[in-house]
Amino acid sequence: MQFIPIAMRYRLDRCGFHLKLDIWKKLSVSERFQLSQEKVDTLEEIHALKERLSGFCELHGNSDPEIQPAIDSHLWSHSAPPPECVLKACREIHLDLQASTWAGLGELKRYALYKLSLSRRGADKFTLAVREFIPDTAKS
Repeated sequence: MQFIPIAMRYRLDRCGFHLKLDIWKKLSVSERFQLSQEKVDTLEEIHALKERLSGFCELHGNSDPEIQPAIDSHLWSHSAPPPECVLKACREIHLDLQASTWAGLGELKRYALYKLSLSRRGADKFTLAVREFIPDTAKS
């Protein structure tokens, strides 16, 4: 696997942990699966995952992993309006994203759109994701 799956990236962002791809590749399939299933809804769950990640990093040769500020999941919450960065990226592709459409997307889809909207290199990927996640846009 040449990338870290979005479900795991979500968890890494929720706990503010920067896991390098080379460490991810060293993990067994079982370890990757277990980590990607960890809950990160509470501070206790976030702390527990951070501890597990630190242990895996130390075990696989990175005893000083990079810790970043955790990203608040309210930024892509279904109950909040779409973040301005997502709305801006939508305007750039001539899409008027409605709050109801945003709210109807699953959490990982909202997270993916949020992250892609922040990426300088993600414009094409953002467009592809929108077309995949919001079927009415596939023809535009």
